[in-house]
Amino acid sequence: MWLPQQGWNGRLHMVGNGAYSSNIYYAQMASRLRSSDVAVATNTGHRGSDLSFAIGHPERIADFAHRAVHESVVAAKAITKAYYGTDVRHSYFSGCSTGGYQALSEVQRYPEDFNGVIAGDPGNNRSRLNLAFLWNFLANHPPGDNASPLLDVSKLLLINQAVIRSCDSADGVTDGVINDPRRCHFKLQSLQCTHVRGGLSDRGAGGRGGKDLSRT
Repeated sequence: MWLPQQGWNGRLHMVGNGAYSSNIYYAQMASRLRSSDVAVATNTGHRGSDLSFAIGHPERIADFAHRAVHESVVAAKAITKAYYGTDVRHSYFSGCSTGGYQALSEVQRYPEDFNGVIAGDPGNNRSRLNLAFLWNFLANHPPGDNASPLLDVSKLLLINQAVIRSCDSADGVTDGVINDPRRCHFKLQSLQCTHVRGGLSDRGAGGRGGKDLSRT
């Protein structure tokens, strides 16, 4: 929790987290502080992003799911009043992904905590989200082999950059963001190598022995 030394505008603004990480977005807190807000964040009661923090500890799941944000803002409001001698006039929460789901959870469970929230790309359906992560992992690994991805980071980045080049301007703005993926009709086959060497056509990023990305 950071409090402006002078010129407080009467607002409190809490920022959310990302993924399962306990990292606090200090840059966003600093931005809020420069706007003369009281800035608040929480690590949700654990350190790191390894999900093992919750194994055998259901109370830690409750902390991550909703309790940490609620208890943090309640404490922050009390500290603010003690420091400035007056109540917070308006309180806000903003976050994306996990931060977006935290915002929705606050609205659902503790509607008195904030006057307004910004829930960006909320990962609020956590069960389906985790199953989607698992599907992606299994699809990118041979059966029974969790250590050898079919597409490593460099190949995934190659595909990512090619998709952005192909579809970035579909929304009329070239800004490195695909606004509507449904309008993107990128063909993975376009990344196949077509150079003929020694009478044989090289396919994929690895030449004659490389993977055919169109079949991955």
